[in-house]
Amino acid sequence: MNNKKTLISIVVPAYNLPHYTEKTLKSISEQSYRPIRVTLLDDCSPVSLMPLAMSLKKIFKESGIDFVYERNELNLGVDIVPKIHKILGDGWGLVLHHDDWFVDQDFLTSCMSILENHPNENIQFFYANAITEKTKVKMLDSNDENWKFTPGEKFVSQMLSHGITSWGSILFNSRILKNAGWPNERFYIGSNVAKQLDLDSDDGFSGFYLLAMYGNCYTSSKVVCVRGEPESSYSKSSAWKNIGNSLFYIYFNLHNYIVPAPYAAAVRKQALASLYFWRFQNNEKINYKLIRHFASWKMLFHYFLAITVSKLALNRCVSIPLSHIATDDWKSARAHFSSEMGKMPQIVFKKLIKMCSRQKNAQIK
Repeated sequence: MNNKKTLISIVVPAYNLPHYTEKTLKSISEQSYRPIRVTLLDDCSPVSLMPLAMSLKKIFKESGIDFVYERNELNLGVDIVPKIHKILGDGWGLVLHHDDWFVDQDFLTSCMSILENHPNENIQFFYANAITEKTKVKMLDSNDENWKFTPGEKFVSQMLSHGITSWGSILFNSRILKNAGWPNERFYIGSNVAKQLDLDSDDGFSGFYLLAMYGNCYTSSKVVCVRGEPESSYSKSSAWKNIGNSLFYIYFNLHNYIVPAPYAAAVRKQALASLYFWRFQNNEKINYKLIRHFASWKMLFHYFLAITVSKLALNRCVSIPLSHIATDDWKSARAHFSSEMGKMPQIVFKKLIKMCSRQKNAQIK
């Protein structure tokens, strides 16, 4: 196999944590695949990461890897996403956060070998396992470490069944992701949307859904990456207050995203099921800004039902399978939940009906 046909671009967004960042970069230099281009994107760290970059420049040169250091003038936080994907370009790429690192030196080689040997399978990404640094929790609970072909139309349901991994263990076709509409603030919540709708900044792993609309993937439960667990990291949030509302915003947009892609219809249905996979927290309030933003009866129905499912699940009242959720038939859904719903959901429903009635004819922004 000729490993040198396809360039892989890796972007490492970094903020402080030079000890972790050094481990991340060294793990890239140890990958067996070539050619690789690495960009260390310093998100305006209080202490510049330039000295670290310069100290590792020789290692990358000796390893035959192109290495670039770039520092933002301002700290962008989640708004760094568009810049990351601009750097990735139109080839194959990977985002390895500054506190994650590879533990499988042949991860990229394995992926590109499959891609070369199966040119007619419309492969758009590879989805492998990751493990947390201290708690040793594997992101995927499957035991099959062999690479397995997974059709895009089935990927999301399998992802929800087996777990969600780290961006560092995902190699993807950047051009397809860009053509699918990424990055777009319908699918990730930047600072503007977060402020406007009172949501938490997040991407909800929506990029996987978009990739699955356009093609197939290979998955493996083999651990190829470690997710670091420092006390603080800009790449991981420990202070989510509106996770249910935020992910509802992302997945409802995905459900309504109509594109001429091979598996778009199937993935849109799976995005609908995802509305109920992530739970609203007990202290999470109804987001009337979100209701006004969508201003549709369909949104109202699924929003209320998602809150109901979360309340029941969090209070351990009932276990609700996703197969009962993907419906727009309110009467059927109410019949299914009637014995467990109680007074609380009815009160919530009346509030939502009142709010949505005022906005029924509003335009969706």
